[in-house]
Amino acid sequence: MTEAYALGPFRIDTRNKLLFQGSEPVRLGQRSIALLLALVGRPGEVVSKDALIEAAWPNQVVEENNLTVQIAALRQVLGGAPGGNRWIETMPRRGYRYIGPAVAEVQKDLIEARHCTGTRSGAA
Repeated sequence: MTEAYALGPFRIDTRNKLLFQGSEPVRLGQRSIALLLALVGRPGEVVSKDALIEAAWPNQVVEENNLTVQIAALRQVLGGAPGGNRWIETMPRRGYRYIGPAVAEVQKDLIEARHCTGTRSGAA
């Protein structure tokens, strides 16, 4: 499981649902984080508006303008990186897609912890 994504100078902690710019947390609501994760999890692919709404507002009926507002907030935050405001591309009448840098990461301490746990149970 991906524990984090590096997006240029940003990093998304998927477990804690937090966005960082460098080592500083970025003030961003949980719905925006959910949308960013839905997009970054499928880089370069068009994610439908319905799928994004379901990701951020599960089992709720919301108007499309709520999605537009959250995407605008994401673009503003990502604009802290050169060209970052263009990393989320609008696909008219279809949805959005993430076209910025994205590198999936697995936190090293989690790998070591899992490895140690497996070693102990194997040795016992």
